[in-house]
Amino acid sequence: MRTPVATKKIQKVLEKLKDIPKEAEVELKTLAQLKGRISELEAKLREQPKPPKPEVIIQKIDEKVIRNELIKQFDASIKKVLKDTTASVIKSLESEKAYQLQKIENIKKCWT
Repeated sequence: MRTPVATKKIQKVLEKLKDIPKEAEVELKTLAQLKGRISELEAKLREQPKPPKPEVIIQKIDEKVIRNELIKQFDASIKKVLKDTTASVIKSLESEKAYQLQKIENIKKCWT
C-alpha cells in the first residue's frame, strides 16, 4: 500500500503545523520568564517599607467659645434690627408730627 500524495492545501497546513512545537517552546520560555519576573517584583514589593499610617488629629470643640460667638452674632443682629427699626419709626413719627402741625396751622387760619 502506498501513501497518497498530499494536495497543495494540505501541504500548506502541514507547513504551518510544523512550526507549532517550536512556537510552543518559545511561548513556554517566555511564560517562565514572565512568571520569574512577577515573582521578583512581588519579592521587591514585600521588601519595601510600608508607608506610615496618616496621623488623625481630633480637636475638642469648646462649646462655651461657640456659644459665646453665637451670642455675639445674635446680639449684633438684634442691635442692627433695633437701630434700623428705630430710625424708621422716628422718621414716620416726624412725618406724622409735621402733618399734624400743618393741620393745626390750617385750623388756626380758619379761626382767625
